[in-house]
Amino acid sequence: MNVQPQKTPSILPVVVIFIIIFSLLTAAVGAIYYFFLLPKITNNTSSIEVSNLFREASKNFAEGKYSLQLESANKALNKSTTDKERAIAYYWKGLAEYKLASSDKTQAQQDLTEATRLDSTYAAPYVTLSAIEMDSGNFQGGLTLAQKCATLDPKYAWCENNIGLALFYLGQKQEGIKHLEKAVQISPDTLVFRDNLNRARQN
Repeated sequence: MNVQPQKTPSILPVVVIFIIIFSLLTAAVGAIYYFFLLPKITNNTSSIEVSNLFREASKNFAEGKYSLQLESANKALNKSTTDKERAIAYYWKGLAEYKLASSDKTQAQQDLTEATRLDSTYAAPYVTLSAIEMDSGNFQGGLTLAQKCATLDPKYAWCENNIGLALFYLGQKQEGIKHLEKAVQISPDTLVFRDNLNRARQN
């Protein structure tokens, strides 16, 4: 009986199928990287850079280097990608402008107000906005802003300090002292709070 020799199966179709599958997988991985992973990596890199600039601004503020603080804040503002980051950048910018301004604090006030617009839960700008009002003799306005600050962050000592000062200058000495005492309780190592409390008690 003649037996037809079996043909050796060609591996070409298998190779072609493998190449097609590999190409599809490569394309899929590339798409995942481009549309999902790359934006996250970029955003994280940006956030780290912005966070470092915020730390620079904070350090410069603590050292009284307000011009350098302003530079760091402006750089952070240019690199910020979210409203929350922009709010923090405007805060450090406005705070530096407040410290650098001899009399006209309009620009500082505008930038600090912008910070509150970008992040309505951000307490810190209200402290400096409150101080600006009190610097101009508007203690009632300063009190309102400081109270807004305390509502947003009850454990923020600067809010209590400004409430205490505003009440003191509005003639409510004992009530003001209570808030100054609270500021010291929250942050006992902050010398300015102790000084304000001692001056209020002596007057």
